[in-house]
Amino acid sequence: MNGVASNKIYIVDSSSLITLNRFNDDAFDIPQAVWDKLDELLDEGILCSIRCVFNEIVTDSEKPDVVSAWLKPKKLLFHNPTNTQVIYMAEAVKLFSGLVNPESEKEQADPWLIAYAREMNKLDSEHKYVIVTQENPRSPIKIPAAAKHYGIETINLKDFFKEVGITLGA
Repeated sequence: MNGVASNKIYIVDSSSLITLNRFNDDAFDIPQAVWDKLDELLDEGILCSIRCVFNEIVTDSEKPDVVSAWLKPKKLLFHNPTNTQVIYMAEAVKLFSGLVNPESEKEQADPWLIAYAREMNKLDSEHKYVIVTQENPRSPIKIPAAAKHYGIETINLKDFFKEVGITLGA
């Protein structure tokens, strides 16, 4: 499996993709080798996400940002919710109301990420589904807190890059 010495499958959160985009815009252009490695991980199923994350990131803008343009042709790799995930999502929102902004009219990915990881960790005993998020791990209301409650591991983008062997330097 792609040289990644792990049984982990990484579920990427919008916050990590937004960070990638900001880094690309603010610091320097992310090398093509990084995008190629991410493509490889997506194609092999080592990196995945849910349709709600796709919808939060990908825009129909005539001039999309780099991450939106990269993801747009990959829509089919982003999973739609199952009936079980609908139940899990509702439970997560009930216990962790901070996962959603009640003022927002758009569907929000955070509780769906928890639901997806929770279901996949139950269905697939060969892999450990880990959420890649930039949310504060000390916040009692965000993804890391909800994930911990359900026994789901979370890591940040930097640690994800380390685990899968992505480097930005020479």
